[in-house]
Amino acid sequence: MTNGNIKVSIIVPVFNAEKYLEDCLNCLCHQTLQEIEIIAINDGSNDRSQEILENYAQSDSRFVIINQANSGAALARNKGIEKAKGKWLWFADADDLCSLEMAEKLYNYGESHNNDIVVCKADIIDIGNKQSEMSISLAWEKIKFINDFSLDMVNDFSFTSFTVWNKLYRKDFVLSKKLRFQPLSSCNDVAFCLISLSEAKRIGIVSESLYVYRYNAKGNITSNRGKYAENSLLAADYVRRELMKREKWSQLSDSFYQCIVRSLFWEYKLASWKQKMKLRQKIYQFLPIEYFKAYFGRKNHLLNFLFSQTQKGNKHIIKICGIKISFKNTQQQSTKFLRAQKFRHR
Repeated sequence: MTNGNIKVSIIVPVFNAEKYLEDCLNCLCHQTLQEIEIIAINDGSNDRSQEILENYAQSDSRFVIINQANSGAALARNKGIEKAKGKWLWFADADDLCSLEMAEKLYNYGESHNNDIVVCKADIIDIGNKQSEMSISLAWEKIKFINDFSLDMVNDFSFTSFTVWNKLYRKDFVLSKKLRFQPLSSCNDVAFCLISLSEAKRIGIVSESLYVYRYNAKGNITSNRGKYAENSLLAADYVRRELMKREKWSQLSDSFYQCIVRSLFWEYKLASWKQKMKLRQKIYQFLPIEYFKAYFGRKNHLLNFLFSQTQKGNKHIIKICGIKISFKNTQQQSTKFLRAQKFRHR
């Protein structure tokens, strides 16, 4: 396959992902769209990840392996953009799953509708193998079922999540708009996602769940959420400055604050006691007062300062005044996990 025939470049940052990596690579190399390349950036892994990648590359010439010292997913993705030869870009995570038809369906839609970005729905699965719909991945009702649109038409960022893995990006669009990932240990795709949505002239929708995001898997970014809560604010500040620089702010400022305040509040709830006080002051300086009061007013602040809860796999974790209590969820696990005909090649 020549460079000119590559339709989709799949860019996968890999760091100590041996537990789930083969499941991910099976989904990617068995895509029904054959004209793809899989660019795997080994980000300084010290487990079997590199060995696994090399085994796949030996049997499939479409694999491109790049090794780098540990620098984070953002710089790995940026390097993937530089090396990509495909017409479209897809950013997948090394511990996730997807439909074998995802690349084909998004590519065909984007090509036939001349889109800059194509968005699909996603499911979410935790370490207890419980799978459910990720409703924020595509809230189509927010845009009143309009297809092939721009934010100039709907003025609403919140129709999709601040994630890149459920989206296909036309490479010429990414390069022309100088879109790159912000070098943060978490929230590094927020800026890429929001700025690209603001710049796209035609956004297409494929209303099918084609991606499965693995939540709270050990070592992935979501499993460390709360430790790096301030990154959400750094990402938000960068997006605001870029929207101003790109002359998008006057139209999109309200939509930006409406969606970003929820993200900041979620990160704030996961932060430690010590982080909360410092973070709250910075959020106060960043947000307009009406948004701050709605989410971080005295009542909400006291409640979230004293009490927080989250879930990891089949465990609920509650913090009361800094004391952590965890207990197992005995609810029967979903049987939806890894439906063979859709999400995994056998």
